[in-house]
Amino acid sequence: MVLAVPVALAQSPRDDQVIVPGVRIGKWTLKMTLDELNKMNGTAAVSQVLDPEYRSATFAFYSWSSLDFGAGADGSHRVEWFAVGFTYAVIPWKTQEGIGLQNTRADVLKAYGKPSVETIPGPGLKNLIYDAIGIDFQVYDSGGNIKEIRIFRPGTAKSIWKL
Repeated sequence: MVLAVPVALAQSPRDDQVIVPGVRIGKWTLKMTLDELNKMNGTAAVSQVLDPEYRSATFAFYSWSSLDFGAGADGSHRVEWFAVGFTYAVIPWKTQEGIGLQNTRADVLKAYGKPSVETIPGPGLKNLIYDAIGIDFQVYDSGGNIKEIRIFRPGTAKSIWKL
């Protein structure tokens, strides 16, 4: 007897390229530790986050550039957020609403509405932070595609950014 399994069910949802706000990016979940991420992805490149926009000066950014994936961690090495889009890799990350790096600020606003807060991380840039669901879209003021997408635990934006 042969069982036919629909393709959608046969694929692991963790092997997709879906961004789920507050939960996961592809196979990586916010419940994972840095050790688990390094075991899955190889050793990360680590850099200190010096952006004055962040709440803590102790944030470190762990990046796996070939995967266009990174994690921000606090001084205790607890993963606080994930990011995609910081490299020039062409990986089709998308939210369940179909918003990916090729979309624009207007697309984000149409799909998600008004953000909880907007911050200015640098000249010509804005972060559209949706704290209740745990997602941030970094966009250009002048238009163009989304620069970076980050997810974080819902309700924790104030512990990450100076709001």
